Amino acid sequence: MKQDRNKGRVHLTCFLSILAIVITLCVQLGFHHAHQIALSHANFKADAKPLKIGQDVTIDTDNYRVNSADLTENIGNRVAQPGNKLLTISLTIKNLTKKDFGTGKGILPYTRDVFHLQANDQNVPFLTDQELPNSLAEEGEVPVDSSLTANLYAEVPENSKVQLVYGTKPTDAKLRERVPSFIVQLN
Repeated sequence: MKQDRNKGRVHLTCFLSILAIVITLCVQLGFHHAHQIALSHANFKADAKPLKIGQDVTIDTDNYRVNSADLTENIGNRVAQPGNKLLTISLTIKNLTKKDFGTGKGILPYTRDVFHLQANDQNVPFLTDQELPNSLAEEGEVPVDSSLTANLYAEVPENSKVQLVYGTKPTDAKLRERVPSFIVQLN
């Protein structure tokens, strides 16, 4: 009788172990499927053509739009070097999350270093003077269901092809699916 009871326990333990493995696999497949759906709802494609000024890009609950890109000789007290122009990029970052439910996870953090400027396929640093009006802070947060409009500044060569790059362009196709990036053609 004791052997029958022990066999019953062994069978129950094996059954519960197999059930736990099946449940774990189902949960992992569910998370993978949800991630793929989220990527498909983003309105960008990793290999897409560069966007134009005024086009919105939505990645999960983050929305980005370059409102304008203006070239000038001077901005405030700053004057462009001979052969260069000063570029002002107006950028809007929107947090499309509707409710935070008190978790703090609905807040959209950002950093300026995810944006890169390229002129004639060369990286150009952003100007970070404190005197530049409405300059995008080095880092910050956009609250739930809010937006932030600020400027990025750079000095670029005259008549150059200028692009604003968000993120990086990984060469591995599988990595490109997981690391969103986009390019906005500024001229």
